[in-house]
Amino acid sequence: MFFFKELTSADLGRVQAMLNLHVGTVTRLSILFGEAMKQRGSGYILIVSSMAARLPTPGITIYSATKAYLRSFGRSLSYELRPYGVGVTTVCPAAIATPLYRLKPSLMDLGVKVRLIHTPAWLVRRALRAMFRRRRVVSPSFMNVWLPPLVALLPGPLEQWLWKYILHRLPSAK
Repeated sequence: MFFFKELTSADLGRVQAMLNLHVGTVTRLSILFGEAMKQRGSGYILIVSSMAARLPTPGITIYSATKAYLRSFGRSLSYELRPYGVGVTTVCPAAIATPLYRLKPSLMDLGVKVRLIHTPAWLVRRALRAMFRRRRVVSPSFMNVWLPPLVALLPGPLEQWLWKYILHRLPSAK
């Protein structure tokens, strides 16, 4: 679930739905299934966060915040469950070629071709490999390496201008 726009009071229903889905549902399922795995002495939990967990981003304010929660929750839960034979892996992908972004097919294809966007199959392979190796957090994609630190280096006023510029140029944000 994703929406890209500045928040208004008209969005409160969608905000609550996103909080319920990203935070409430994942937390409940992880606790319920994690308890059964803990009693059994084995199992794996895979939590899907996002690169946005490391980038507080205007326009996707709630999405970024919920993904930051998932990253923190998954990492903490992995420490709790590991002594019981349960692996918890949180995957934090960058852009994945799904309808989430509402890109024109030609732009999506170009993004995949130049490897700024990856296919779901690519992500699944990397996430499962990390999960079976019991890695706590995995951030596949070269964008995870360079984008968050680059944004963190920007002076505050420049970052504010950049996000406002991007937010008001995207058709889905209006």
